[in-house]
Amino acid sequence: MSKDHSKSNATAQILVSISYLLDSRHNTTTDMWKHFLASAEITDVPHQTLVEIVKDVIACLCTEPFDTIQAQNAGKKLFDLYCNQPTLFGKTQQFIIHTLTIELEKEHLVLLLPRILGFCSACTDGFVSCMQNTVIATREQNPIDLLHCVGDDSKASEIELFDEETHPLRLSVRELEILECVATGMTNKAIAAKLNLSWTTIKWHLEQIYHKLQVTNRTAAVHRARSLKLLS
Repeated sequence: MSKDHSKSNATAQILVSISYLLDSRHNTTTDMWKHFLASAEITDVPHQTLVEIVKDVIACLCTEPFDTIQAQNAGKKLFDLYCNQPTLFGKTQQFIIHTLTIELEKEHLVLLLPRILGFCSACTDGFVSCMQNTVIATREQNPIDLLHCVGDDSKASEIELFDEETHPLRLSVRELEILECVATGMTNKAIAAKLNLSWTTIKWHLEQIYHKLQVTNRTAAVHRARSLKLLS
């Protein structure tokens, strides 16, 4: 049997073993999400939004043939969701990799590692830096151990996406994109349709924008952003 054929069969086994994780009707999946959301202490992100994004990530990593563009889009959504929250970001990475390791043999996970790294490299510098450090630290370890390193809060807390003293305010690419839409007078519904996001996701991003800009409404947010030269 050729090496390529063996790899193809292993990938097929991965897809079979992972398929139930993408089916919300299974009690196992529901229990996993409940446990993850509770252990990660995620309270300020819409749960359904998080579930949808993580499922997108898992699906794109397990799809044959691998779609680089789909992986890039999923990675950007995940990073935007956790911009400036490295600890929660690390916990979400932990859950994704943990999900991928359930019922998988070590050699199967090895086949997925290049995809995981490719997916990570599609994101912003903060994301890439985080994962590169993890990969360097675990290169000689059992691939399954990647789960523990990625989810290590002590390491995640050391990863700073920006320095508050030198960069007192920073909006994510997604937040700036939404703010630009707000500046043109678009409604939340219209913004959601344009960016192919849910209405609740747009609402959550706006709340994050208000918090960062220290304002309470759309008009004030646009005015504040322009005064800081974040918008033209």
